[in-house]
Order: sequence, then C-alpha cells, then structure tokens
Amino acid sequence: MSVRNKLIYTLCYFARRFSSDDIVDIYKLGLKLTHQDISEMIGSTRETTSIEFRKLMTEGGVIYNRTQCVINVPRLEEIQNK
Repeated sequence: MSVRNKLIYTLCYFARRFSSDDIVDIYKLGLKLTHQDISEMIGSTRETTSIEFRKLMTEGGVIYNRTQCVINVPRLEEIQNK
C-alpha cells in the first residue's frame, strides 16, 4: 500500500473514531497529532508524510493548521479511488 493510501486510511479511521463533531461526513479531529506522529503510525518519513498531506489539502480532503484538523471523508475516499 502506498504512503498516500496509508495516510488516507489512517485519517479516515481517526475521523470516524476520534472526531469531536461531524457534519455530513466532515469531521473535526479532536486529537493533536503531528506529521511525525502520523509518519510513525504509517511507517513513513515525516518529509514524505508532509508532502502527501499537502497534496491532500490542495485536493480538498483535509483542512489542517496548528489548532485543528478537519477531515472530509467522502473527498478522501474519492481521492483514494482515483
């Protein structure tokens, strides 16, 4: 499985499992995770994870800043199925 697919799978899992609220499959993640934390979980480097994360942000799957992470699960699944 590619780093991109591992990242998408992990983000969707966290969104469904640990979100603080949801609005039609858009989840605000209540966990404070760094790119390094996620990298270690998916077996990737922080640099590669950060690159893929930025791509997902550009494609509309994730909104991320230092205070929150909003995950659009349907959009991530659409990106993954391309």
